[in-house]
Amino acid sequence: MAEEVVDAHYAAEPGRYQEVLDHVVAFYADYIQVQPELRHYTIAGDPGQGVVKALVTWKSRGSAAAVNSDPKFAEFADTLKPLMSAPVRRDLFDHIETHVRPA
Repeated sequence: MAEEVVDAHYAAEPGRYQEVLDHVVAFYADYIQVQPELRHYTIAGDPGQGVVKALVTWKSRGSAAAVNSDPKFAEFADTLKPLMSAPVRRDLFDHIETHVRPA
């Protein structure tokens, strides 16, 4: 089974970027502790555009899709709705390679 990468795009309402960023960071920091299918994640953001991105690697396409029916994820999504200028966009990609330079 190939790993799957989800590119989640969170577009904040004007003036709500930091709140969205804080929720996204807190959610994934907690979620990786309780969701064994979540392999790793990277959070990036652009306060000027009001956009937060989460690049989340899952063990499989099935586990990436299953998150949509997880009540914890649904609660997270509901918390974000009033802070967002558009619905969260989630794009799925096959994981090809990750390389990290040794420290």
